[in-house]
Amino acid sequence: MRRHPLFWLPNALTLMRCVLGVVVAYIIFMVAGKEASLLEIVSSPRVDMETRLIHQEMISNFRTFWGHVAFVIFTLSAVTDFFDGFLARRWGVESKFGRLLDPIADKIFVGVPLLTLAWTSGWPWPIALPVLVIVGRDVLITVLRFIGLGADAMKVNFVAKMKTFIEMILIAVFLLLMALAETPDPFLSNYLSIWTVVLWATASLSAYTGVVYLAGIIFMRFRKPEAEDITPAPSADTTVQDTFNTDTN
Repeated sequence: MRRHPLFWLPNALTLMRCVLGVVVAYIIFMVAGKEASLLEIVSSPRVDMETRLIHQEMISNFRTFWGHVAFVIFTLSAVTDFFDGFLARRWGVESKFGRLLDPIADKIFVGVPLLTLAWTSGWPWPIALPVLVIVGRDVLITVLRFIGLGADAMKVNFVAKMKTFIEMILIAVFLLLMALAETPDPFLSNYLSIWTVVLWATASLSAYTGVVYLAGIIFMRFRKPEAEDITPAPSADTTVQDTFNTDTN
């Protein structure tokens, strides 16, 4: 059977998702660094009010522009999470490499931006703790996949896929807030508080799926083999008797 001419595209989309996850993380880091440098001028008592307002507007414009860029990149990249698997199945080009790479790409695509967000925020515990739970769970599962431990028990299920989908939405919403919310907006802190609550809920779901994976591995590795039904071989006397009965009937 002739292989599809674009057989390489599904894996290319998966690899692209890894790279663009790092790009989004870099944009978050760049915006945070720019804001920190300009805020020194805005908050300085030696700077006149007009200069402060100019730099405040510079912060807003810079964050808005790169927030939109990061949101578009992240959203378009998230769509590839569906298309790489869909195209691989549609064209009959599924591979072991692709099945291994896809969940790793999801973890890089989600984990690197989340870690960058926690880092640029100064590691406040309401954000750092759930982020570390999400990333720690993903690193553990990835390591177990690499060493082949519990491979049969670690097939991606619906709950795990839903977890990844929610994590992607969570990051996309943050990027949208970065693009649209103005710094003086009195509701900005409310938006971020709601976002943090959803982050904790997502971390709880992530921890749950991790426990389910580990429980499946433990069950498969340590369960006792079922006793096989052993039918005793017929004795010579029984065989003779059965033959006699058959002959007489």
